[in-house]
Amino acid sequence: MTQIAEIVRNARNAAFKIDSQGHKYVTTRSLKGDVMGYVGYNQSLPQWNGQNVQEVIQSLVDDAESVTQVHVLDLGCGRGDFLIDSEYVWEERVGLDGLTSNPYDDLSMFNQDQLLSSGVRKLVGDAQNLPRFFPKNSYDVVVSCEMFPYVADPWSVLKKMYDALKPQGHGFISGFPQVLEGDLQEDNERVTQFMQNEYGFVCERDQEWDKPYYKFSFRKWHKRLKLPLVYSGGVRDVDFCIAHRRNPRKFERYSIQRLTYRIAEDALD
Repeated sequence: MTQIAEIVRNARNAAFKIDSQGHKYVTTRSLKGDVMGYVGYNQSLPQWNGQNVQEVIQSLVDDAESVTQVHVLDLGCGRGDFLIDSEYVWEERVGLDGLTSNPYDDLSMFNQDQLLSSGVRKLVGDAQNLPRFFPKNSYDVVVSCEMFPYVADPWSVLKKMYDALKPQGHGFISGFPQVLEGDLQEDNERVTQFMQNEYGFVCERDQEWDKPYYKFSFRKWHKRLKLPLVYSGGVRDVDFCIAHRRNPRKFERYSIQRLTYRIAEDALD
């Protein structure tokens, strides 16, 4: 194993271990938002051609034959509020899967009972190993709301998320961190411009974060997502301070190491 490969493996494993330990907060979001004032996926995720994620799924349901299910995957589904809401809206017309790093059993027994009775499939695992759980070309829609900041290798997960989509499938992401070496805004803009020009991504700054995080919406027009990036061989300490959802005066602090990338100039030529 090369030195860079070992750094990548260790950082990925360490980040997942930290995130799977069970933090004393709940950051999951529902489809439309809740009475406590937390916005839902419809508000937090970006739109595609003026439609929010619910409207996109509804249009796919309307276009599908009566015997055909629309398949939706939620990466970083937390307790599963979005999955439960979606099952209530579309019932058997939509097949729903979720992946979370932690089952949140001690905080969400009500949700667990609902998930078991609804037939929604929620798995516990590492999004950085996505192909172990979900095959390629399987989903009409893949969503990820505020999950990417907590993985060590966001760009790798993005490519695997792209693989999981069916041809012309829809992807929606909020909270994607730009993790390029040196944090140069010019380099971040070059990469997002590449994604827009070559793959039709819609990229915008995510205003819910005070860091250079982005929202992406896209469709799968190509077989694979090939980015002009390579590992730089470094890692960066990233600190989190998260308020308890039910008591904003309580905070939990922890950190992960995130892998950094650099632009492969020959890939942009």
